[in-house]
Amino acid sequence: MEYNLPLNLNEAEAILQGAPFFDCHITQLLRENDISPKQLILLGSLTTLRYEMKHKIGLLALDKNHYFDNTDYELEVEVENPQKGETDFFDFLAEQDIEYRFAKSKIARFAQKLPNS
Repeated sequence: MEYNLPLNLNEAEAILQGAPFFDCHITQLLRENDISPKQLILLGSLTTLRYEMKHKIGLLALDKNHYFDNTDYELEVEVENPQKGETDFFDFLAEQDIEYRFAKSKIARFAQKLPNS
């Protein structure tokens, strides 16, 4: 599972320095699963630089991901209609001569690079 919480730079730095988590849907999920934020440990860092562009098939997003000594890229499209979006996306890839390759999520790729994984 992946959960996201938008943070500004000050909030992120405070959490990384050990400040208590503020109340949000993430802390609610932790409470529901009897997990104390103090039990969480930093395993590494994953940074994503995202470029977005509106296109006729939907919102195209090109991500540059950096974690450990690895940098990778992924192209995604956000659409209203998943079936039409999938067809349009594969047509777009063919028009641009881009080969489709299945990719695990960036979190899964990060986890594979963890020491002892």
